[in-house]
Amino acid sequence: MTLALAGAVLDQPLAAGTIAVGEVGLAGDLRVVSGVGRRLYEAARLGFSTAIVPVGLEESRPAPDGMVVHEVPDVRTALYRAAFVPA
Repeated sequence: MTLALAGAVLDQPLAAGTIAVGEVGLAGDLRVVSGVGRRLYEAARLGFSTAIVPVGLEESRPAPDGMVVHEVPDVRTALYRAAFVPA
């Protein structure tokens, strides 16, 4: 929801095929939620090709084939490095 709201405010669409998974703290930090790996595999099965996740994703479980995963520490980094269609 946070990235969708930011996209609306900035009048910039999220990159197609992008999913974001995590919990947003009051200071804008991103926190890992349970089952991130399982959620990424389901997203890949549904056709998503890019994921934005909090830093600390289980490294023992690789990302699904064909999915680019961006680990970011906070919402600001997600917005500038991964979420939106390049201008």
